[in-house]
Amino acid sequence: MNHWLETSKRNLIPLSIAGSFEDALSEWIFTGNVLSYEDDEEVQCQLCEHLDLAYHFEINNKLNNKTLLVGSSCILRFDRILVSDKNGNALYAYEQRKSRLDEARKDQIREQTLEPLRLLWRHVKQDENLAAHIERNAKLLKKEGSLPPADLLSVFKEMKMRGINYQAHLYKVNLRVYYEVLKLEKMSPDDLRLIKGAFSTQQLKRYQSLFETKRDGNSPRK
Repeated sequence: MNHWLETSKRNLIPLSIAGSFEDALSEWIFTGNVLSYEDDEEVQCQLCEHLDLAYHFEINNKLNNKTLLVGSSCILRFDRILVSDKNGNALYAYEQRKSRLDEARKDQIREQTLEPLRLLWRHVKQDENLAAHIERNAKLLKKEGSLPPADLLSVFKEMKMRGINYQAHLYKVNLRVYYEVLKLEKMSPDDLRLIKGAFSTQQLKRYQSLFETKRDGNSPRK
């Protein structure tokens, strides 16, 4: 018995109008909504019950308005779940469907990184210099998808000071320019801890010695 398939049937059919699994699948559409979670959160697909998801993709039953939060793999495996492009055109090819899900995920991440900055800007808009700094970083983040470490640190500090919630792991650190790395090396242990969540796995490996020496209270290795 296919446990994954049987679990999906058990969860989908009671929320659908049709009694057969294949017909029930045809009632569901991807809404375009994506939810992201912190690494330490236990996230489960509501269709196949697979654990350890980083994202939920929302599907909606067009006949009864029920919703499920599922992994992208289930949407791709069950191709009767409707996926449309931004113009409402149905997508049938696997690569087209996958590309649309990836696009929706990136759109959601971008929005989740920009919204705290918008809120921060509203908090500081009376301070023209600080407001301009926040606006400049928001535009850079929207354009490049990442921020230099010093700019990211200043944004995180301002948001933390004002109690604005943000998810550090959704942000990206731009370390392509050497002088930005030099700024990173001059940061205090507390500052490094504050932006560490935005580092990719590859960046953490590359600068592991920096974090270790800072943690030990020593100067970075030359």
